[in-house]
Amino acid sequence: MKTNGILLSVAAMALHTAAWATPSHWTGNAGDGNWSTAANWDIYPSNTNEWVIDGSYTINDSITVLDPGSVTLKNGASLNGQIQRIGWGGGNGILNVESGSVYSHTLPFIFLIGDASEGFVNVSGTGSQLVFTAIVNQLDIGFNGSGTLTLSDGGSIHTQTGQIIKIGAVSGHTGTLNIGTGNDAGGTISSGAIITDFGNSGHGYLNFNHANNSYTFTNTIQNSGYGTGLSLTHNGSGTTTMVASADYKGSTQINNGTLAIDSSAISAGDSLLKNTNGIVISGNGTLKLSGTGNNTRIQDSIGIVMNGGSIEVNGVKESLGEVTVNSDSSLKISGAKGSSVLIIDALNLNGTLDIQGWQGNYMTDEGAFDSESADRIYITNLPIDLVDFAGKITWSDFNISGYEVKTTDFFMGLEGIYIVPWLALTPVPEPSSFAMLLGAATLGFVACRRRRK
Repeated sequence: MKTNGILLSVAAMALHTAAWATPSHWTGNAGDGNWSTAANWDIYPSNTNEWVIDGSYTINDSITVLDPGSVTLKNGASLNGQIQRIGWGGGNGILNVESGSVYSHTLPFIFLIGDASEGFVNVSGTGSQLVFTAIVNQLDIGFNGSGTLTLSDGGSIHTQTGQIIKIGAVSGHTGTLNIGTGNDAGGTISSGAIITDFGNSGHGYLNFNHANNSYTFTNTIQNSGYGTGLSLTHNGSGTTTMVASADYKGSTQINNGTLAIDSSAISAGDSLLKNTNGIVISGNGTLKLSGTGNNTRIQDSIGIVMNGGSIEVNGVKESLGEVTVNSDSSLKISGAKGSSVLIIDALNLNGTLDIQGWQGNYMTDEGAFDSESADRIYITNLPIDLVDFAGKITWSDFNISGYEVKTTDFFMGLEGIYIVPWLALTPVPEPSSFAMLLGAATLGFVACRRRRK
C-alpha cells in the first residue's frame, strides 16, 4: 500500500484483536496532519502494521489499501481518507471507528470490505461515524472475499441519498451487515441508502443483534433476482421495526426479540416483506404485524414455521399463507375489539397454538352467541380431524364470568370458516364438596382463634 510514495503495510485488529506488530500511535507532533510524516507517530509508520489514532486529531492524508492491516480511530479522532480496499490480495484488513470518531471517505470510486481476502469495518459508540461525502460507485460488503460491517452502540453510516450498498455481490463470497453485537443499542444507516443482494450466487446476511426496544430500520432492501439472495436473522433481545420495502430471496430467521413489520408508509396494495424463502420463528422470537392503509405486511405466499415463539397482530387484516406450528407457540392479538382479521391458508398443528388477547364471538353449551364485532381468525383449508385440531388450540386471557373454555368451535363467516372458543359453565362444587370446604374453613378459623388466645 502506498501513501505519498511510501510503502505502508497495516495489520488487522477488529472486534477480535490481532497479535501482530507493536502498534504505532499518532502524536501529531509535526503539526501538519500528514499521515506519512514520521514525527507524527511514536513508531515510524512503515515499521508497523497496526495504527491507532487516539484523541481529537484531524488527519487529511489517506490510505488506499489495508492489506493486511488495521486502523483504529478512537476518542474523537477524524480521518479524511481514501481507503478503497479493506482486506485485499490475501491480507486481512480492519477499520475500527470508535468512541465518537469519524472516518470520511472522500473518493467517489470504490469502498470494498473484503476483496480477495477478509475485511472488517466496526463502527461503535455514540457519535462514531462512517461518512461518504459523495455517491460511491461501488460500495460492497464482501465483494470478492468475505466482508463484515458491524454497527453497534449508536455507531452510524452516513451516505448520500440513493447510495447502493451491496452485500455478498460475487459468486462464492460472503457479505455480512451486523446491527449490534448482542447487548447494545445497535447502529444506523442513512435512510436514503438502499441495501441490495445484487450478485451472482453470493451470500449476503443482515443480522439484527441488538437490545434496543425501539429500533427502526428505514432502509429499502432490493431483490436483484440473482443467486441465493440476502438472508435476514434476528438474534438480539430488542425490537426491530421495518418500515420500508424489504424484497429479498433468502430466509428470515427470528430466534430472539421482535421483528416488527409496519406497512403504514408503503404504497397502497403493496406488501412490505416479500419473496423471502420462508419465515422461521424459534425460541423467544416474535413476528409482529402492524400498520394502516390498504397494504399488507407480508406476502401471503410466504410460509411461516413456528418452532416456538409467537406471532403478534395489532389491529390489522392480514393473509398469512401457510402456518406450521412444530412446537408450543402463541398467537397474540392486540388492539380494539374486531380490529384484527387473520386469513390463514392452512394451519398445520404439530404442537399447541395458544391464542392470547382475542376479543369477540364465542359459543356456549347453552347456544348463546356474542354477535358484536369481533376479531376473526379464518382458516381456508381445515384438516379432516377437527377434534384433534381443536384440541391443539388453547385460548388465554379470555374470561367470561361463570364460564371456562371447553374447546374450539368453527363458524362460517364472510371470508370462510373461522374459529372461536367454545365455553362451558364453570363447574359448581357438589354439596359434599361444599361441606368439605366449609369444614376446612371452620377448622382454620378455630385454629386461628386458639393461636390468638
